[in-house]
Amino acid sequence: MPPMNQRHDLVERASILLIVLVGATAAHAQTNMSMIIFPWEEGEVVEIESEFLFQDSADVEGSLNLDADLQWYAAEGRWRLDSAMDFGPTLGFETEYLKFSSTSPLIPERLVDTSIAFGSGITETEWGGILMTVGLGFAGDSPFNDSDAVYAEANLIAVIKESEDEGWQIAINYNGNRTLWPDIPIPTVNYYKKVSDELFFSIGTAYNIVRWTPNETFRLTAVHKSPFTIDLTAEFEIVPNFWLQAGFHNRFNAYHLDGDVDDRRVFFTHRRLEAGMHWTPSPNFDLVVAGGWAFDQELERGWDSRDLNTVVELDDAPYLRIALEAVF
Repeated sequence: MPPMNQRHDLVERASILLIVLVGATAAHAQTNMSMIIFPWEEGEVVEIESEFLFQDSADVEGSLNLDADLQWYAAEGRWRLDSAMDFGPTLGFETEYLKFSSTSPLIPERLVDTSIAFGSGITETEWGGILMTVGLGFAGDSPFNDSDAVYAEANLIAVIKESEDEGWQIAINYNGNRTLWPDIPIPTVNYYKKVSDELFFSIGTAYNIVRWTPNETFRLTAVHKSPFTIDLTAEFEIVPNFWLQAGFHNRFNAYHLDGDVDDRRVFFTHRRLEAGMHWTPSPNFDLVVAGGWAFDQELERGWDSRDLNTVVELDDAPYLRIALEAVF
């Protein structure tokens, strides 16, 4: 049997290869309730998105000669098994792999969060339906080698339609790796409405979305996923199929470190401002190449976001991001 560090290297390479092979082929799908409630376009059965972020060295705040590089690989997708149903059986996956190269002993070498899930409608009626999702995930620094980093997630959702373009989503959500109140089932309520072809919104306790397209050359998207994930993006088409884009992104994720007590996790905050180019050669494929500035980066330790202690803070740093999306 190879030594422990070689086994970690093998798992690391296999994890990155999985992300590249699955994700590099590319819309927003996950292992939470969005995998089943977000509508499909006619004829679509597969959505895949992949993202690669390469961040330059950032100094460790308060130190003289410690720094850290960051490589961030992510992929997520869903596969509709029965396209004849609005809420047909669906498989979903989500993977994030953060690799740090650091001279600080306080920064882990890797942080991994990967999960798979199944979702389906239980009943469908003219007024909506009852839906469910169940999933299993791992969030830690020792991929699949730490039982305390394994978590379950599940949703029971009632979709109540007031019309084809308006309705309510009432759910009970369980997520063993939630950054706030993990392991506690939480009720959520969302109201959604397609006001026109130019404007759609959904507001509530699970997530908030606004999509505004006032004309064919400009679009604005704002997404908030409870509690602290934020994506704001503005895009302007300069020539057919080429868009300039600018955005703000906030990530706040939790991980259990191998060997730590079971009721303590590490939380990584990563905020960034960016600008770049978005190319859409066909309705089924997108490519984004962007650069930006990462700031307010820190690792904290605690049980959930209500009571955290700072472990280490990183200075601001530039980064390059490449994202691919595809729909089949």
